[in-house]
Amino acid sequence: MLIMRFEPAVSKKALKRMRQTMRCWAVHRRTGRELDEIAAHLNPVIRGWINYYGAFGRSELNYSFMHLNSVLANWAKNKFKRMKRSWKRAYFWLCGVAKREPNLFAHWELLKIVPTAER
Repeated sequence: MLIMRFEPAVSKKALKRMRQTMRCWAVHRRTGRELDEIAAHLNPVIRGWINYYGAFGRSELNYSFMHLNSVLANWAKNKFKRMKRSWKRAYFWLCGVAKREPNLFAHWELLKIVPTAER
């Protein structure tokens, strides 16, 4: 017996457009701002994407928001002198921030896509 299912989710084209939009934000160059200011600026857009595209297949959004976590790590790398040469150190710092403030970014709060790493 052949069972056919249709599971609606975000398209590859929409995912690509979301990542391009994240690139256009140029978060890595906003070193004059604090992380909570960046979160306040990005959260409405992130919530909109999650509400619109995540109505059915939320798991498809994971890769785009993992990309956003790496963008935030790059921001930390440019912001703080001690992380300048180590992406890994910046990512571990972001993991610590996510542990302390799990509701800072909408994708951390709603989708539980929190940066985690084991040392």
